Amino acid sequence: MNICELYLQNRIWVKRHHYFFFLLILAASCSTKNKGFLNRAYHNTTARYNGFFNAKESIKEGLRNFKESREENYDDILPIFPFPDQEQSTALFPEMNRAIEKTEKVITRHSMEIGGKEYCRWIDNNYLAKGIAHHYKREFKEAISTFSYISKKYKDEDAQPYALGWLVRSHLRNDELNEASVVLPALNKLKELKRKPSLFRQKVNADYHIARGNYLEAIDHIQQAISLERKRKNKVRLYFIMAQLHQRLDNSNEAIAAYRYVAKKSPDYDLAFNAGISQATAVKGSANSFSVKKDLQKLLKDDKNIEYHDQIYYALAEISFTEREYEEAVDYLKQSIDASINNNRQKGKSFYRLARYYFGEKRYQPASTYYDSSVAVLPNSHPEYDEIKSKAKNLKELVVHLNKIDLNDSLLVLANMDPLELDDRINEIIQQERERILREQRQQELKAQQALKNAKGSGGSNGSWYFYNSKAKQQGFKEFKDRWGDRPLQDNWRRSQKGAFAFEGEEGETEETSASGGELAGLPSAAELREPIPQTTQEKNKLTQETKYALYQSGLVYKENFQDYDNAIEAFENLLARYDTTTYRLPSYYQLYRLYLLKENQKETEFFSFDSKSSSFYYKDLILYEYPESEFAQLIKNPEGLKKQNENDKDALRQYQKAYLAYQIDSLDRSIALASEGIEKYSRSTVTPKFYFLQARAYGELKDIAAFEKKLAFVAQQYPSTEEGKEAKRMLDLLRKALASQNQATADSSKTDEATGEPATANAAESEGESPFIFEPSTQHFYMVCIPKGSMNTNRAKVEVSNFNGRFFANKTLNISLTFLSNELPILIVKGLSDKDDALVYHSAFINDNTELRVIARNELDMFPISKNNFKTLFLNKDVEAYKQFFDKNYIE
Repeated sequence: MNICELYLQNRIWVKRHHYFFFLLILAASCSTKNKGFLNRAYHNTTARYNGFFNAKESIKEGLRNFKESREENYDDILPIFPFPDQEQSTALFPEMNRAIEKTEKVITRHSMEIGGKEYCRWIDNNYLAKGIAHHYKREFKEAISTFSYISKKYKDEDAQPYALGWLVRSHLRNDELNEASVVLPALNKLKELKRKPSLFRQKVNADYHIARGNYLEAIDHIQQAISLERKRKNKVRLYFIMAQLHQRLDNSNEAIAAYRYVAKKSPDYDLAFNAGISQATAVKGSANSFSVKKDLQKLLKDDKNIEYHDQIYYALAEISFTEREYEEAVDYLKQSIDASINNNRQKGKSFYRLARYYFGEKRYQPASTYYDSSVAVLPNSHPEYDEIKSKAKNLKELVVHLNKIDLNDSLLVLANMDPLELDDRINEIIQQERERILREQRQQELKAQQALKNAKGSGGSNGSWYFYNSKAKQQGFKEFKDRWGDRPLQDNWRRSQKGAFAFEGEEGETEETSASGGELAGLPSAAELREPIPQTTQEKNKLTQETKYALYQSGLVYKENFQDYDNAIEAFENLLARYDTTTYRLPSYYQLYRLYLLKENQKETEFFSFDSKSSSFYYKDLILYEYPESEFAQLIKNPEGLKKQNENDKDALRQYQKAYLAYQIDSLDRSIALASEGIEKYSRSTVTPKFYFLQARAYGELKDIAAFEKKLAFVAQQYPSTEEGKEAKRMLDLLRKALASQNQATADSSKTDEATGEPATANAAESEGESPFIFEPSTQHFYMVCIPKGSMNTNRAKVEVSNFNGRFFANKTLNISLTFLSNELPILIVKGLSDKDDALVYHSAFINDNTELRVIARNELDMFPISKNNFKTLFLNKDVEAYKQFFDKNYIE
């Protein structure tokens, strides 16, 4: 064989076997138990680019979408680290799930832990990315576990400061301040950090101290973060946060200086504008107010700020409040409200500021109007929303009584006039109303003209023509509707509606009448004004009784809801002075006794009056002299009885007193409601049988015999050894004898228990109208989708839910099944939710998705989480509406 043939033969052999050798080398390098160079290079490269890089990009994509859709709330301290709420978090699930899937696969396949040491140096970064993804999904338990593992396992790696920092952040987002305080020192002990991890550490420290309310410490860390930050946008944002913290500390000069820096340096116009506005709220004295006010006036004149006029007027109002120019402040706030068209957050702020001002001035009727408007406009997420809603409700109750008093007094005055005098007074009222309506119409017209003038003068915020400016068009359309109503597009539209008045120069119409000769829209006629005036003695007596009730109830609201003791005293004393009434005399005496006692015991101010009647002693004597055997007299004689009760019983007894007072003045529905509230709040109190027994008595007064009997039977059965139970048993026996003798027993009351021979009573849950469902937040939950027949194809629904689970909850093991609650109601059941919180996360994602759940979203089906045991109950009673009420009360409210 010659040399050429030998060469060719060897080359063929090499070609045949070179793939085999390559595969052998590759297989050897894939081993995670060999720490050779090829092994480390392969696993490091794969862990870095196939795992960590892709996971990081997926997280960045999700956060980019979140930040683009997010709106800053400049009313609160801006977050150091913007974080999604529950709804926003569910939108991030696909990207975060992808990151978790990538990193878990890399950690499983490419970790090279040999002899207790990790030789793949990108594994810690994959763990970090996994923890961050869990963090943004609000899966704090998993995130905390992951970051804790990194901090203990990889102490000498670059991921260590980030793991500790993210661990603090997860504890903070999960409201675990104490746990965060334990981790933070470990982060601060790390030395020789590079710029980026050092910057991250300062931000984490600032975030922690803001959460703790330690604003001075937070400012110190923010200043250090500013010195490390190189990105201008981020640095300016930190300055804004620092200004907000100075403002919270009443460091007016430092806050204004920082806000001015932001206004000059920020590349973000919104941030710069809000910095200019925020200076006004930081003003604490005349030294700063002039220059800030001047800056705000300049902003008003700048055409590009037309859409921000509502915020500018609000800021000017705050300065006026500081300067004690209250009328000017109120005027600015009203201008702010008028200028707010698409900015409900600012409109709500202006409503709320006016409401607080009027409430502080004890002008409760306008305060009620503005609190109602605040509730209507402010979002449920407002930090004071529940308080605002509660105050609006209480004010509404008070204003109803105040208006009733004013109206009834006016009607009784009119009723006592002679006919000619009454005619003159009615004509005078009509004329006053006409002038008011015309005045308001002219004001609306002027506003519309001014809006048009402003829009034409500015050319719109982008310099375009008025009719291309959506802001100006919307404002003009609103003003037109306010002025003329909702009119069709047609010629001579001014003549199309009765009650509209003509412009000067239109023939055939005067300013006050339309072409048809009708009066102004909304102007009452003489007949309408005469209608409510009482004519008979019976009608007058009815108004008098209503006024008595309103006076007493207004006093209660002043006292209980607003702690406005002066107005409460005035209401009760007014009631006693105006009317000689036995019904309200004793409870009014007792209320005045309690009110003067409260004033006399106030530690802040000493109370003294030269009027001997203005004291608790005076009303105490009246009660003991005129009503010595009353329950109120017993309460006065034995005040130590309260001290023998535990704290829960004290509150319960106060609640019972409210309910009993309502019962005393024949406000029976209110008494029943207050007693129900007491039962719910103080179910374990020794006062509980009193609540039940009081309800029974109230139902007896209302002549609701069935409810009266049921309540008595419940008290007698449940509390047989108490005084209430014994009295209930006595009354029940008498009632049943009376019913039997008159043969008026109902079918339910005539049925007897086979064992006792006594009339059967409903069980405790039924007698109290309690829900058959039980709140079990820690147990396994299902998710239920009701699909009424004909609404949509159940197979399509099942496919949509399956796709939804795959996209948003790929890391969970969720099972879908189809069953029937009834022949007409198929239901989809999703199983695999661990508890209430887990179920609510699923519910939030489900109701907000319209991508995978397109058809389900269109059909507006009933859908809700339900615990395993409650599902069994629902399957038996089929009462979906009852469960929906239970769900709203226990899961949503």
